[in-house]
Amino acid sequence: MKLTNCNDCEGKGYYTDVISSGLSDPKDPYHEPHIERCDTCKVFNNDVEAKEYHEKNEI
Repeated sequence: MKLTNCNDCEGKGYYTDVISSGLSDPKDPYHEPHIERCDTCKVFNNDVEAKEYHEKNEI
């Protein structure tokens, strides 16, 4: 489902399979693939909202 016309996230409002780098704690869960909101279009208030939306609307 396309929520916006944002080119960065292809209109989803979030990214899937993000792996963060530069984190000091090797056990930080953000080292694993996760969902993050798109900071360009900011459809969601935070990563948690983006993740919940994705989980409810994943096809």
